[in-house]
Amino acid sequence: MKLEERFPNYKNAFFSVMGEYNPAKGYSDTNQISFVLRQSKINGNRAVDFFELNRLNDGSVYYKIETMIGLKLILTNESHKIEDDLSYLEWIDLIQNVNIKHFFNPEYQALKEGFVKQKGGCTTVFLFFTVLALFFIL
Repeated sequence: MKLEERFPNYKNAFFSVMGEYNPAKGYSDTNQISFVLRQSKINGNRAVDFFELNRLNDGSVYYKIETMIGLKLILTNESHKIEDDLSYLEWIDLIQNVNIKHFFNPEYQALKEGFVKQKGGCTTVFLFFTVLALFFIL
């Protein structure tokens, strides 16, 4: 059974919260319902928000938001585990709580201002100095 059939209140609640931003439907099957929202370009790259309802192995689900630039994951936030379909208002509350946690996160706010989190800087500097030291030793 598709998740849309098992959790019929989710989609209506999601569009009540996010519909004004016109998210595109990404995927829907027995394991996931996803929507995609493309953001404005940041430093020449387009940020993308993925809104997902994911099924766990035990049959329960959780709501998740991921923000990516290209293939780089910038930030993710998840809800608690949900066993059965919630009411329309409960879904709205859950979606809004996760959205607020995600969109008001300092990393997301910095991203909106044009700052992209860089990973690997320390490792790169360490490797550079190690190779440089080996070069002078040999």
